[in-house]
Amino acid sequence: MNDQERTELRAEIARMREAGLVGQSGRLKHLFDYLAERSLEGCPPKEAEIATDVFGRDASMVAEDSSVRVYVHRLRKRLEDFYLRGEPCDGPRLVLPRGEYCFQLEEPIAHSTPATDGQEPGKPSSRNLIRLLSGALAGAIVIIAILSANVWTSADKAEGAQFDYTVSPIWSPLADSSRPLILVVGDYYIFGEYEDGLFLTRLIRDFDISSREDLSNFLLSDPAGSQSYADVSLEYLPVSIAHAMSDFAPLLDASDARIVQASQLSPDALRCCDIIYIGLTSGFGLLQETVFAQSRFQLGQTFDEIVDSQDGTDFVSEAFLSSPGEAMYNDFAIFSYQEGPTGNHIWVFAGTRDTGLMGLSEVMMDDSWLEEELDVGVLVPGYEAVFKVTGQRQQNLVTRLQREHVPGDD
Repeated sequence: MNDQERTELRAEIARMREAGLVGQSGRLKHLFDYLAERSLEGCPPKEAEIATDVFGRDASMVAEDSSVRVYVHRLRKRLEDFYLRGEPCDGPRLVLPRGEYCFQLEEPIAHSTPATDGQEPGKPSSRNLIRLLSGALAGAIVIIAILSANVWTSADKAEGAQFDYTVSPIWSPLADSSRPLILVVGDYYIFGEYEDGLFLTRLIRDFDISSREDLSNFLLSDPAGSQSYADVSLEYLPVSIAHAMSDFAPLLDASDARIVQASQLSPDALRCCDIIYIGLTSGFGLLQETVFAQSRFQLGQTFDEIVDSQDGTDFVSEAFLSSPGEAMYNDFAIFSYQEGPTGNHIWVFAGTRDTGLMGLSEVMMDDSWLEEELDVGVLVPGYEAVFKVTGQRQQNLVTRLQREHVPGDD
């Protein structure tokens, strides 16, 4: 390895650290740092060295311990996922070749597919969105793909005036913002349980594990789980998100928002960008702590419950009553507008179940309804409102305001 190659390798290793590829602590980070140091020295370690230096194993037991191979596999996959799902990168990529224990740089494979006319480099098209959501439920993917094609394909834009968010009481803060806008959709991260580390036996949704990073941290805290649980590149979206995106289509078309799944939202995005969250209260992921840090409303014992912390009122979804057929029920939804950690804007549109989100998104794009029902003329960071949505057969019928919190009016 010459000096230039070593400099390029060191720079890409530093970029991975800055991006939080392996977190701030744990064995995966220890392994990454160890391999980075040995790779830059041009002295690749043997498996036995990694077992003793990184994992503290007895040298006599190395042959019977699979820890090195398991963690190296996880690290290799983490690198592959980073380049697959991260921002476009034209430079050499950090790889961990199979059968080797040292980092190398590899030039990316060139793709000859031409960009869509008028599409900016790096902007997700509806085709990219379909690929991004390939692990979602089939029905939800088809609906989302159709809607996103209507929203982001310029050739299909409807004739006439575009949505003017500069005069909307809900969206007017966007008029004075120069930040990028991200639409965060509340997806559900799924991981797999394997038998003998080879055969997938079931898919698992765990509300405490909302992303690949969460799963990795869980496995680091319980290394034995590495033999049973693994990422399967699978997420799904509630079908109500498709309806909500249809309602918000004029806004999204006018604002040129970028779509990010909640399970893939990065801490950097929380600081750099304006954010619109569309989803269920169980799908916030990384956003949940930020959204409810200063909120008057909190999630209760379940994600079907919104609690007014001021007087203890519980708003509990009855959407499960829709399963018998014709029974009417009440669902709930919350809208909030707040300031993010760097002065950015965050809008939240969340239903406890699908009916709540569909009812909320429908009325929130109706300015006349907003003027009659809400005190939106004083929309300021910290504004929140809870809605009751009456539904039947998973369809929203009537949406009514239940609680409205305007900062300063307490």
